[in-house]
Amino acid sequence: MAGPTAVIVGAGAGEIAAATQLARQGFKVQVLERYESLGGRCSLLYKDGFRFDQGPSLVLMPELFRRAFEDLGTSMKNEGVSMLRCEPNYCIWFADRDSIKLSRDMPRLKAEIERYEGPGGFYRFCAFTAAAGYQHKMLMQSVFNQSFPTLWSMIHISLIKAVLALQPSTSFYQQAATFFRSEKMRRAWSFTSMYLGMSPYRAPGTYCMLPYAEISDGIWYPKGGFQNERIPELKPHNVFLAEEYRKSFDTIFDEQGIPEDPSFYVNVLSRVYQSAAPTGRETVMALMPVGHLPKRTITDAKREQARWESLVARTRDTVIKIVEEGTGVRNLRSKLLNEQVNTPLAWTVLPVYIHELLNYKSSQVAVMFLSNTLPPMILSPVAGCQIDRVGPFWTAVI
Repeated sequence: MAGPTAVIVGAGAGEIAAATQLARQGFKVQVLERYESLGGRCSLLYKDGFRFDQGPSLVLMPELFRRAFEDLGTSMKNEGVSMLRCEPNYCIWFADRDSIKLSRDMPRLKAEIERYEGPGGFYRFCAFTAAAGYQHKMLMQSVFNQSFPTLWSMIHISLIKAVLALQPSTSFYQQAATFFRSEKMRRAWSFTSMYLGMSPYRAPGTYCMLPYAEISDGIWYPKGGFQNERIPELKPHNVFLAEEYRKSFDTIFDEQGIPEDPSFYVNVLSRVYQSAAPTGRETVMALMPVGHLPKRTITDAKREQARWESLVARTRDTVIKIVEEGTGVRNLRSKLLNEQVNTPLAWTVLPVYIHELLNYKSSQVAVMFLSNTLPPMILSPVAGCQIDRVGPFWTAVI
């Protein structure tokens, strides 16, 4: 008798992990991928000797990755995968040219926090991480370590208790403001909602588990080597926060625009992977959150393409100006050798593809939103999907 079979659509990290788990359980697995490369959002682009990451530039919660290998009867070490920890986690740059280094070295972090919060600041930070740690624990026990093959499997007491404990009605920023008194510390511990395509004023307080994970487990990356710094002012992971912090997010998520003074993330990939750039060069990626694509995107493609070309040109100038003014880097524009830009238009094919997938045995498909909030992410296995808060990813080679 033939064994069970499974077809995995897409060869992203999650799909590959699912395929290997099913194969280990005796399934005959076929993985379908429309592109030439594997990895999905973790795939790579190569151009003129430079390497660009399509998606993540850091790894959180490394224990989940170690467990994935162990479930397959092996280990990251046996498979030649080693991880390096980033120190500091981030360098955060403010509009007034002030900066904060978020370190996992507690004496250093304590000094940074008390510089803004005063003598009792570190105690409040510990209370913040304790509350976020509890949320992290509840999510791990009731969500991440559970399977939800059907809608009914999600309706059980432990999950309902977990959701209530996660404070979904309190925003990320509100939870940070409960513990921190200074505006800069509140921003420093709430900006990570940008990674989720959400404003910290709207993202559920549940996502405080992200800064908790970064402090407790660290920020990691696969070992790839380092090279001499060519932009010494920048660290591997940099976050630039707007002076008008809330207004910058309101412009994005309420007005569907790009603010004149935005908050964004900059990664210097060549500090992590020596092979990402030729000797003596840097590969730099800037991630700018944006709002929804308008409904006219499909019906008026030419107009939308022209609009994004204008937005990209303006955003490019804004990013360069803020980086130069914030860090003291000089003549950054003249050092650019190559650029690669991804805007939301690059992903407009995905809603059509997912719509077709949902129309085919939709009860068996679960969708994780890119632009998400806690209730649909956890409680709705199937719902309308919007691929709309991605990019533009502005990548430069220096």
